[in-house]
Amino acid sequence: MNAIMTTIQGNATADATIFKFDGGGCRTSVTVAVNDRYYDVQAKEWKERKPEYVRVQVRRESLANNVVLSVKRGQPLLCTGRLVTQTWEDRDGNTRTELLLHADHVAIDLTYGTAQYAKSAPSWVDENTGEVRTTSPDVEGEAAESGSNEAAHAQLENHAGVKGELGESDLEELTEVAEPSYA
Repeated sequence: MNAIMTTIQGNATADATIFKFDGGGCRTSVTVAVNDRYYDVQAKEWKERKPEYVRVQVRRESLANNVVLSVKRGQPLLCTGRLVTQTWEDRDGNTRTELLLHADHVAIDLTYGTAQYAKSAPSWVDENTGEVRTTSPDVEGEAAESGSNEAAHAQLENHAGVKGELGESDLEELTEVAEPSYA
């Protein structure tokens, strides 16, 4: 299969959102404004081109969860994946088209700033116990053995403003959003 694999560099126009499917799985989306500028030799100055807006979509669950927890409006991003155009008909019957990047990788662009990395667990919830995981199963230490979920709870409180005991249904409520409307 011939695909257009590319990397885009730009800024998130809003916080990333996640949509959970009834049958399982999820999709995270964020729109990235890709700005370009050029040097106008006659005017002897840098000029901005019109920004291109690319919707970045992530379907791999571990990356989708990390993106929704990490990407906030205005953050500079580097995204790599398969570029496609998506066409649909809006509520008024108009044909609309957008650029869509099916991302394999999403990263914070460190060209003009810094970031801190925190390794995340492969899944938010242990399928066997229903406990919120705080560490990877292959790196579980004393905190995991004692049943401490403080780090995961703090992360969720910061992300969604929720406090107290969290169950699996709470996690779904924290991250679900309605399917976006393209009208």
